[in-house]
Amino acid sequence: MFLEMERKKDIKTIIHKYYTRCRNMEELEKVISLFNDPLNNLGKEEGRVGSSNSWPIDMLQERDVYLADSYGKVIDGMLIGENLGNSISAKYKDGVVFDGGAHNMEGFSEIEGFNVFVRGGVTK
Repeated sequence: MFLEMERKKDIKTIIHKYYTRCRNMEELEKVISLFNDPLNNLGKEEGRVGSSNSWPIDMLQERDVYLADSYGKVIDGMLIGENLGNSISAKYKDGVVFDGGAHNMEGFSEIEGFNVFVRGGVTK
């Protein structure tokens, strides 16, 4: 219900506000479910499969570039790696732009015609 009252605020600010108030893992999981449950329900209604982080990839069309935001996290925000790059590339997509960290950077160079721009990355 507090989410309804603050719907117009920046989602990043809301998450940070409630995340920092959590005293234990159980409270953190409750906060996360407040955001994930409505999103997952909407996905079910729209017939989406898998987790919500795969939905944008499923929507890509030929010559699209996957754009993702991890709020600039490099160390704790590593979401993209060679496996995701291969998944996107396999569907004839051109590349990735990611505001965060990536892992297995050397694997991206092996994907022919695939462009990767990330804020930071590590090799393994």
